[in-house]
Amino acid sequence: MREGELTYDDFLRRLNIQDVLIDAGYHLNRRDGLRYPSYVRLDSEGRRIRNDKFIVTQQGKCCFKPQQQKSYNIISFIKEHPHFFAEYHAGVSPDRLVNLVCNRLLNHPVADRDTRIIQPKRDVKPFDMADYDIHQFNPQDRATQKKFYPFFKHRGIDLYTQYAFHRNFCLATKHREDGMKYTNLAFPLTVPKDTGQVVGLEERGRPRMDGSGSYKGKAEGSNSSQGLWIASPAKTTLTEAKHIYWFESAYDAMAYYQLHQANDKDLRKAVFISTGGNPTVEQMRGVLTLSLPAKQHICFDTDLAGIEFAKNLQQEMYRAVRSTIEETPERKPYLDSVADGKNLDEGDIDLLPDALRSSYGKYESAWEEAMSMRSSGLCHPDDIREQTDIMNGNYKEFREGLREFLGLDKANDASFVREQPTYPNKDWNEQLLAGQKQEETVDETQARTVTGRGTTNTLSPMMTDAPTGHFQSIVLQPHAGQFVIDELPAIVLCCAAWVYGGMEGLPLTALAVSVAALLSLALLYRFIYLRRTRYHIGSEQLISRHGVLSRKTDYMEQYRIVDFVEHQSLMQQLCGLKTVRIFSMDRNTPRLDLVGIRHNFDVVTLIRERVEYNKRKKGIYEITNH
Repeated sequence: MREGELTYDDFLRRLNIQDVLIDAGYHLNRRDGLRYPSYVRLDSEGRRIRNDKFIVTQQGKCCFKPQQQKSYNIISFIKEHPHFFAEYHAGVSPDRLVNLVCNRLLNHPVADRDTRIIQPKRDVKPFDMADYDIHQFNPQDRATQKKFYPFFKHRGIDLYTQYAFHRNFCLATKHREDGMKYTNLAFPLTVPKDTGQVVGLEERGRPRMDGSGSYKGKAEGSNSSQGLWIASPAKTTLTEAKHIYWFESAYDAMAYYQLHQANDKDLRKAVFISTGGNPTVEQMRGVLTLSLPAKQHICFDTDLAGIEFAKNLQQEMYRAVRSTIEETPERKPYLDSVADGKNLDEGDIDLLPDALRSSYGKYESAWEEAMSMRSSGLCHPDDIREQTDIMNGNYKEFREGLREFLGLDKANDASFVREQPTYPNKDWNEQLLAGQKQEETVDETQARTVTGRGTTNTLSPMMTDAPTGHFQSIVLQPHAGQFVIDELPAIVLCCAAWVYGGMEGLPLTALAVSVAALLSLALLYRFIYLRRTRYHIGSEQLISRHGVLSRKTDYMEQYRIVDFVEHQSLMQQLCGLKTVRIFSMDRNTPRLDLVGIRHNFDVVTLIRERVEYNKRKKGIYEITNH
């Protein structure tokens, strides 16, 4: 180690967890006192974000979230929450991130030292499975299964899922030169074109006693650039597969299978892939070369890194499709207009034959008509749905013509679907654990109901509605300033009539007073109507209640919502208000206007999160091309 180079021990000794929390955007919560300081996150308006708090322990060396009881030191906190820090970007290694963040906080220039805390070994021995003692899972032998219990229990992976994937994991023990030996749960990595040769291991360690994270990584010498975990309960090969599922870890793949196999019996025939982190170009191309005709299910995490991984995989799919096309003089001008990594329909349409340009024109016109009908709010949902079907039919016609022109086999056209765990879960294993925790809570409540002496209570609505209980119900009321904006001409006329009616010696003053009185009553009614209007944003529905003498309630199912429009008139701009228009495929309530909303309140994002959650809950996904 060079003189002046800092290690993990230096970071742990010289930094407090408070330094890291503040850098991550947390603020000291003085209400909780100073004996056990707590740090919270604030939203854009300076209000606390619920359930996002860390309590500092061990004299400022560790912290934990009250809901999780999981303890972090400065190293584990940075690794578990990389997106909180400015140095984070997709693909950065956790050790590299710790290095950059801690050196910045200590004002220790990274340029004056090596870029990693621990230098990699110069001569890494190629991976050899013979260096490990292997313990296999035998579905017929209970004794072999017991050793896997500590690794799968905290992940919620049941025995049936272990049975399904038993060929694709093992316990691997490697003896070190210092006499120590460690056993990890290992997921064998293979190269797509030669799945019979193990080229590495995706490893997971036994969880720690305090419930904190455990070791995860790849075995020394693993071929991480090409090797992937490739598994299929039915032993389906990549070339035979009709469905390919992509994950960042084998745990997530097994969790997804456990969540969906009961409703999708064909899931056994699918092929599950784990990239073990950031997918490399060689990994993606190796799989796509053999499985392009299959539908690719992109199941990466919902964080920024997962979004980036999904984008990269889609681009590689488009490149793979492009590589199957023979470039002829007729096709070359159009192909050259398609940017690298883009869909084939994103080229210069004017470079296509007349028939294809005409076909695309029909699709474009149908698309514009569908969008116009949707945004107008004047069309019946059935008419919008009919126009949408026409639009999709025109696109399919254009796509078929484009394939024919390019000589592209339909089976080789990119077909994929982006699947994400339900909000607010980051990955599929997290969703599995959240569901199991909720089931345990319900079971405990039911047990208390049955065994409780003299009680007849049943489960509360909040308990039975747990899958959507992540969202807080919000009630909005139009701002009083909206009344002035809507009724300004009438208000001016009313005031003028009162003033005119109060003048002596002028004609028709009695009529002016009568008009003023009627306008005043009408304005009073309009004011009460506006102030009694309520917009209820729940977990599954948007509810609008309005009326004075009689009340009316409109309901809009969130999973049917298709679009939003925000509008500000000149007066609304001056008053800092806006109108949010929501379009839905709901037959009874195709449009809902939220009027008098403060301009700085991002209600669209608030509702969109709930819309996406409910769509994923009902299995509504976005599918492209096919």
